[in-house]
Amino acid sequence: MKTDRDTLCALLYRLADLVELAKRLSPEDRPALERMIVQARHAVCEARRIETRKRTRLTTSRSIMRRILDKGAHSKPELRSRDDASA
Repeated sequence: MKTDRDTLCALLYRLADLVELAKRLSPEDRPALERMIVQARHAVCEARRIETRKRTRLTTSRSIMRRILDKGAHSKPELRSRDDASA
């Protein structure tokens, strides 16, 4: 997950650099730079989406594991009473 954060940070810095460059460019060069800025913004959005999906999956996995463990903890007394009854 740290790699994704590093990637997102690098993309944001790159986007900031492009914006600063756009301020100094001549009007003829701005359309090409605007396209690069749009591409950079899309890359940042995609990186954020990926990060959000990973966090959501991790949270979901943890809650599923908790439910499984809770069910296991609740079913143990039942298993013991069945074992006691059969003995």
